[in-house]
Amino acid sequence: MYFWRVRKSSFLKKSLQWASLIQNKRYLGIWIVSLITTLTVLVIVGLYLCYNESRVSGIVLDDFVLDRILPRDVSTILFSITWICILGGLPILLRTPERAMRVFWGISVMGLTRCIVMYLVPLEPPIGIIPLRDPFVEGVFYDNKVLVKDLFFSGHTSNMVLLTLLMDI
Repeated sequence: MYFWRVRKSSFLKKSLQWASLIQNKRYLGIWIVSLITTLTVLVIVGLYLCYNESRVSGIVLDDFVLDRILPRDVSTILFSITWICILGGLPILLRTPERAMRVFWGISVMGLTRCIVMYLVPLEPPIGIIPLRDPFVEGVFYDNKVLVKDLFFSGHTSNMVLLTLLMDI
């Protein structure tokens, strides 16, 4: 019985925090700017990644570890795990306006950092690469194109790290 009272009390506190966001116009304005900034950065990242695919100035890394691993397509299992974690983590991360704003700024900083790093360290995919295919991301952000030059800073990996860093259950 105690567990349910604690859960109910916790839910009410979070509901009150969202209600106070709407009442505090200054905080609401900052929150909306954070959301708009994040959406803008996501569009910029999508455009940059398409541009990055057209660059021809990259180098191919001589990776002795990768040379010893047999190539296999792990797209289905990798993106199933990734999307289950993201979709399961978002409700936790968006419980309160403050946490949601941390998520917004984390995504914005990570996205801009990805673009800067890929610009400064352009890489070419190794010969014989098996591209990781994420139909959702390719369809929504990349016009159904397969991206293979974001090798140095994978979006899915960085999203999982960001999710882990922001999570406090």
